Amino acid sequence: MKTYQNRRLVVAVLGYGCELNEGLENYLAYIQKFCQHIENIKAVICLGGETNRLSKPGRTEAQILKYLGVKQHVYMDDQSISTLQNIEALKKILRQNLLQKYRLVIFADSAHSLKARLLGRLVLGYWPEIIKIDLTKNLRKTIWQLLIATPLDVATYFIRPLRNLAEKRKARIMARS
Repeated sequence: MKTYQNRRLVVAVLGYGCELNEGLENYLAYIQKFCQHIENIKAVICLGGETNRLSKPGRTEAQILKYLGVKQHVYMDDQSISTLQNIEALKKILRQNLLQKYRLVIFADSAHSLKARLLGRLVLGYWPEIIKIDLTKNLRKTIWQLLIATPLDVATYFIRPLRNLAEKRKARIMARS
């Protein structure tokens, strides 16, 4: 963590479901520890919408993340339901709050980190720094993210009809989870 001292930072936290399980608790604990040990963090941005509508109605990923217990100002977007939407919301929050001049560090699950980095480059215009946390323990899900979901989600950035289909599919999946 010493490489972050003496640098002005904004921390973005990508949501990872609305089920507060051991993996998510460890994710939050790591981020909380990071924020406590780095003095130059200007803000923490929590991103993620209501992805478990059936099992956790009315609960968003960003709401769970907001209770990190950090001393920094916390911004929140609780409408995003995909990594692309998270990064687009992040860009909007950075602009609205004049935070673009700070070094951006994004926390993400290891399986989603390549997707977050690629979409960050496309949406933000630069390669964001990603801190990977191992949340996806299932090898099949990790391979799915890397080989199927990441290329598909990057393609949705370029192809609007594909994005619309992907968002409708995601909404159907969330309605059943």
